[in-house]
Amino acid sequence: MLKTICRKRRLVLLVIALLSVASLLCGAAMVGISVNMPAGTKLNITVNASTQLVPGTDQGYFLVQNRDDRMYIAKLSQQGYLLQEHTFDTNYTELCHTDGRLYILTAEENGRSSMIVYDLSGASLADFHTTELSASLYTFTVAQDGTVYGIDHWNRQNLVAYTNITEQDTAQPVSLHTFTAPLDRLCVASGNTLYITLKNTAQIFTASVSQGLPYRFTPHKTDESVPSLPAHTLTDRLLLDRSGYLYRLAPNDTPLFSRQGSTAYTAACPLSEAEVLLCPAAGGYLETRDADGNLTDRRPIAGECVAMAANAADAGILLRRENQIYFTTLSELDRTEPPSESAVSGETVSIPAESDYEDALSSAPAPSSSHIPAPDYPNQLESDTFFIDRGRRIIFLPPSTTFAVLRDSLNSTKDAIVMKNLSGSIVKSGNLGTGYTVALQINGTAADMLTIVVKGDVNGTGTVNSRDVQMLYEHLNGEETLSGIELIACDINGDELVDTSDLLLLKQQIASAQ
Repeated sequence: MLKTICRKRRLVLLVIALLSVASLLCGAAMVGISVNMPAGTKLNITVNASTQLVPGTDQGYFLVQNRDDRMYIAKLSQQGYLLQEHTFDTNYTELCHTDGRLYILTAEENGRSSMIVYDLSGASLADFHTTELSASLYTFTVAQDGTVYGIDHWNRQNLVAYTNITEQDTAQPVSLHTFTAPLDRLCVASGNTLYITLKNTAQIFTASVSQGLPYRFTPHKTDESVPSLPAHTLTDRLLLDRSGYLYRLAPNDTPLFSRQGSTAYTAACPLSEAEVLLCPAAGGYLETRDADGNLTDRRPIAGECVAMAANAADAGILLRRENQIYFTTLSELDRTEPPSESAVSGETVSIPAESDYEDALSSAPAPSSSHIPAPDYPNQLESDTFFIDRGRRIIFLPPSTTFAVLRDSLNSTKDAIVMKNLSGSIVKSGNLGTGYTVALQINGTAADMLTIVVKGDVNGTGTVNSRDVQMLYEHLNGEETLSGIELIACDINGDELVDTSDLLLLKQQIASAQ
């Protein structure tokens, strides 16, 4: 009897030892993962502006980001563990996922574009299809049948389509329509309706793509703000535009798009056709809204939300805390933090009613002192038109933005706005350039001040020209060293790196403007 017990104990110890060895081996394969983290799975990655999370077909996620001159893609488990990783010798410029596939647009140094396509239910990251596009794309979207619709990079007025792209190594585009003005963005939503916005206009075109390639485009005019269309919508009734604002789609009404409040969001994903999950730019919590954009729930989070995606099983969330990246899930948040209330300095904070919640950035209390406080609008510069990076105190403007245009876009008393040029002199007219400042003066004191960055405008003239190209070229070759605000202006693709891909995009930007 005693021998039997000893054998059983030895067997148990052997099993434990084998499990420990297996755990160590898995830890070696899953680089940078810390298991049993109460706040989520720790990932050994550096997050930048290009980082995106894409849902797998059933479970798990794809993580995509640019690193220097390469594109990194990783496959994560449902709990965020690193399963596989792969690197491409190029950056991506746009991605779109639909119909169980992930479409990744890359720009080559020769000015050509390629499309990398993954099956989101695939077992290996080595299984992908690459198609070289004979016409370079500025941006694109994908319909449910897999047809790629894009804007010609070299002729922005031209709308093109690629069909059966996963069955070809080299694809020729079908030219669909040439518009009277450059196209800005496009996306497919609302039962295979293609939406197209024209640059610097209040005009939107629609076309049905449910029965083959469209050749008839219906124009719509709107007095409402026109969204900067994303690659794909959240649901058939909601989209989050590239500036972070939530819009409601009304395909049979006027206007086609109506913005839902003035809250800006940094990340969003659909939980279903009836519900979406969003992270306000103020940070510290997540919102759940229904298909009409109405607030239904709110959850505090400990950290900055970087990206999120929802698959059939759960929603995955990337959080940054103290320069560390953690992966958690929505169900994990529900288990660890009650969605309806949270303790803040010994007090209970309940979800406010929708009437108190129209502007979440200004009304929502921060869950803890470590979170970014809600903005104080009367004493802070805010714009519904241009993106403001609060962390770096920068406002990003397109080339040739004038003093009057920026002043009118700011939600502040107009005579309290003061703008200065590179030499510190006050300006009241003309184009604004990189390095200029805009301040909100209250009682003779600058209550808030932002530095202006015009992407591509390296020398601060407010326009983009060959001199900017020369300065970036000399920086990349070590002939001249750019730093600070000039370097931020050189980051054309927003991946927080300055390299040859930015130089190529800057050249293309100048060529398209001529």
